[in-house]
Amino acid sequence: RLVSPPMNIPPSHISLLDALILIERVYLPKPFKGRAFGRRVRYIWEVADYGRYITIAEWDPLSDTFRTDFPASIILDRIALRIGKSKEDVLEELWRRKAVLEWMIRNNITELKDVANIIYSYYTDPEKFLKEHEIEVVAAAPSVGFKGEVLASWSPTQKPPSIPVKKPVEETEVKGVEDAINYVIELLSMSDGSIPYWQIFAKASIPKDLIVKALLKLRSEGKIEISEGLIKLKES
Repeated sequence: RLVSPPMNIPPSHISLLDALILIERVYLPKPFKGRAFGRRVRYIWEVADYGRYITIAEWDPLSDTFRTDFPASIILDRIALRIGKSKEDVLEELWRRKAVLEWMIRNNITELKDVANIIYSYYTDPEKFLKEHEIEVVAAAPSVGFKGEVLASWSPTQKPPSIPVKKPVEETEVKGVEDAINYVIELLSMSDGSIPYWQIFAKASIPKDLIVKALLKLRSEGKIEISEGLIKLKES
């Protein structure tokens, strides 16, 4: 719908999106408030590039639950790079916030002021907040039988394929990462060795997941540093 009439958004602009969500009216496995039908988020994809999407979550119509694979997220990779933490640290924070939200649901905390106070208290001292309210944090592994796949030849205007397209072969991905590394180095060289973190993605014609891998590799090799929202080229 985005790239077809009447919207006619250029395909090159799709890569500027972070994620896509498909919502449909579906038959519910168990009636809810006397209704046999309802609306559900069927799929959540992260956008690596136009025509290249990573499945992060999928609704299971048999159990009315969601199957997820957050470790496959490239958005979390980007957040980890930006704040100087590992992806595991970011995932742990995700599970902590999930536990807090579930605790709020169990305690029927819905008023805006109460929710805001709880969020503020959590941000002030997460460990203290979790301990005071005896909130147990459980790390959620990817759902059994579900793994976020890179859909390399699917368009959001089509129905999701029954069998996800497999990831490109390793040789192709290695070549893609090498191209992304060259792109990052060239862009930094043209920008006097420093560029805002967000611009590295905004200016790219390369899939975002490959740029993330390139940044991780360059940082591990000591060729760049990421701090204060900037990517800086280290002097060799």
